[in-house]
Amino acid sequence: MAKTAWIFSYKLKKNVSKGQFMERTQKLHDEVISKADGFISWEHYLQGNVWTDFVL
Repeated sequence: MAKTAWIFSYKLKKNVSKGQFMERTQKLHDEVISKADGFISWEHYLQGNVWTDFVL
């Protein structure tokens, strides 16, 4: 079976709070990402104002 790692980097829009972002991304994780075949993990990292997600 092939294994894939996804890496996303982005900045939030000025009108989006960290709390709003975390709430929406948790919902995305719970309803979509975690149910995908082969899903292993999902991690958020914040460096300065750049968010990076690692999805395995």
